Amino acid sequence: DEAEFLHQEIFVRRSYEAHGVTLPIKARSVIIDLGANIGLFSLLASRVNADATIIAVEPSPAAFVALERNLSALPTAQCLQLAVRDRAGKTALTCYPDAPGESSCNPRERQLQRARLRAAAPAATTSTADTAGTSTADAVTHAVEAVTLSSLMDRLRLGKIDLLKIDVEGDELKVLHGLSSAHFRRIRQVAAEVHDQCGRLKKFVDLLRRHGFRVAVQPQCGGDVAGYRMVVPRELQLFYVYAVRRPRSTRAPKTPSRMRC
Repeated sequence: DEAEFLHQEIFVRRSYEAHGVTLPIKARSVIIDLGANIGLFSLLASRVNADATIIAVEPSPAAFVALERNLSALPTAQCLQLAVRDRAGKTALTCYPDAPGESSCNPRERQLQRARLRAAAPAATTSTADTAGTSTADAVTHAVEAVTLSSLMDRLRLGKIDLLKIDVEGDELKVLHGLSSAHFRRIRQVAAEVHDQCGRLKKFVDLLRRHGFRVAVQPQCGGDVAGYRMVVPRELQLFYVYAVRRPRSTRAPKTPSRMRC
């Protein structure tokens, strides 16, 4: 209902809008929500611009059911049950029944993150981390269809993407690797959550800059939101990346700009 959505909107905190990245308000804007989960970002985008075309992509079967239900009243939204990676085909998705939003094609990385969370904040995670859907005993593996972003853009006949939001639990660099240079040029803004494992953050930022984006990096920070406590220890190495098209006459800086918590 309306009250529940308002609470969820507060929880979203509009974290993907910063450093020049904004939800597009022009008519016929196109927004792609990769890792849409149950659709909170897509709902927010629709509230800001009811005329925007929203492509919400989520591979987890359980989350996808909720996503379709939550976006069913939006005539300009389309839900696709897919994984977006660097190559097409079937891929294994590890799902956690009580936390489908943590589903990942990188289960070892997910387990490592959970271990880091417990080690960094044992007191804060006693009541949450242990029930956050990360028990390997409860995990279920599904074979899901994977596509590249370039092929998806061609399939949907998208001439542009005004905002590409990426939250894909470790596959964020593979999303960019699935873009041709021609398709890269059609993207105007990128907002992403990046798990900085094995130098992934630098590779992600460098790739965006090579394709003409001005990029800012901000570490994810914890805090209290509407009575909900979010714990984000530095050990998790979680970052937001914001990218907007540079004017053609400017050059990219050599190092990422970062803001401290």
